[in-house]
Amino acid sequence: MLVERHSIPDHDRIWPSTVAWEANALMSKIVYKTMNGVHLTL
Repeated sequence: MLVERHSIPDHDRIWPSTVAWEANALMSKIVYKTMNGVHLTL
């Protein structure tokens, strides 16, 4: 369901690592809040 960190190296080749990391972190945060109902603080 969630995009694992395995995809980061591939994305890093196309986009800056910062953009890829933020996108993955934001997606993870939303999914975690939706599924677990836990308010994450990054």
